[in-house]
Amino acid sequence: MKRFLTTVATAMAAMMLLVGCGGPANLEEALQKDEEAKAQIEQMSSESGVSIEVKENTISYTYDLGMELDDETKDAVVEQLNTQISAYDDTFTGIAKSVEDSTKLTGILVVVNYSDSQGNVIYSATYNAEGRVDNK
Repeated sequence: MKRFLTTVATAMAAMMLLVGCGGPANLEEALQKDEEAKAQIEQMSSESGVSIEVKENTISYTYDLGMELDDETKDAVVEQLNTQISAYDDTFTGIAKSVEDSTKLTGILVVVNYSDSQGNVIYSATYNAEGRVDNK
């Protein structure tokens, strides 16, 4: 989890540099115009094992658990993830708020996903600048 949060913080620092005065309408547009920032985020993704994707104003982090889970194991893993992620609610909320404050964009969402080896999202939590807004 610590490695994941380090990746999140580094990616957020790169994102905050993307949007300038009179700049793009959203983070995705800003990223498309900044090859260096895009390359940095791709490098962080490959080195950390956490996929980072930006669509409009949503920053998604997807961690691949690297295993297929039966229903019983999945339920236990989801319960454990919910407990662990809850401890970082303020961190993810702070990321959304920090990006909004630094870019002057509103409606930034941070989505944290965990997927199985087949790419199925087994757990997801979504945050905005005010707190957690959804989790599955």
